[in-house]
Amino acid sequence: MWVWNSNQSLESLAGVGARNVTIEYATDANDWQVLAGVGEFTRAAGTAGYAHDTPVDFGGVAASKVKLTINSNWGTAPQTGLSEVRFFQIPVRAREPQPVAGTANVNPNNLTLHWRAGREAVSHQVFLSTDSNAVANGTALIDTVSENRYALNALDLGKTYSWRIDEVNQDASPSLWQGDVWNFSTVEYLPIDDFESYTNDSPNRIFQTWVDGIGYSEDDFFPVANPGNNTGAAVGHDIWTTGTTYRTIAETGIVHSGRQSMPLYYDNSNVAYSEAQRTWTTAQNWTINGRIR
Repeated sequence: MWVWNSNQSLESLAGVGARNVTIEYATDANDWQVLAGVGEFTRAAGTAGYAHDTPVDFGGVAASKVKLTINSNWGTAPQTGLSEVRFFQIPVRAREPQPVAGTANVNPNNLTLHWRAGREAVSHQVFLSTDSNAVANGTALIDTVSENRYALNALDLGKTYSWRIDEVNQDASPSLWQGDVWNFSTVEYLPIDDFESYTNDSPNRIFQTWVDGIGYSEDDFFPVANPGNNTGAAVGHDIWTTGTTYRTIAETGIVHSGRQSMPLYYDNSNVAYSEAQRTWTTAQNWTINGRIR
């Protein structure tokens, strides 16, 4: 702790700066203890450019609060005070979580928890659960790792997860620093296609991916034609016919979110049904923990 004592221009005469000060520290349990070996605070000169001149070494004690009781000052006036007190700490607890605490709509696939490790940590105990009480009371331990990251298996959709990291060093005292409880919530659903990447130009036209009953012809960018699926569906707005009011193949007015959606016209007068089809190059797994997303 660095201390700047009261530094008024009349300090050499008035002596209102703190002199004999009792310093106490405590944890959240209010177990106040007096810091030993602290003498009097240095009297300020009352001049400009005054630098701190009372450093206080806490000796590495664990504290969440500090109390200063001024028992006397450098003069006889009843007033006393300090200019500034500055604390320094060794960050031994896990901090700066990723996802940031309170983050919503987290994609549960391939999620890796990250945090900034406590400076003295050798290993990290990872707690995770949809039960925040289980995380808080330490019954939701899922693993102990040596790095400040943890890759999760696919989580459930639409859930709020609590997690915490306890920092461990068996050669230190204390050997464990319990972390704060953080939380994040996962998205309620995962999109198959958000339709944001489609344009009016080949090969990014929406009907070149979602095949309808009309199909499409080949061009310089899409050299393979597709005759369509022989249903009554027509994907995309017609922007080529004279007099059309549409300027984009994709729909930009009726959307769930984002900028675009897929318009689907249908005519079942001569066919049994209308359908648009998409085929993925790589097979898709649409389950999480054995359930359909």
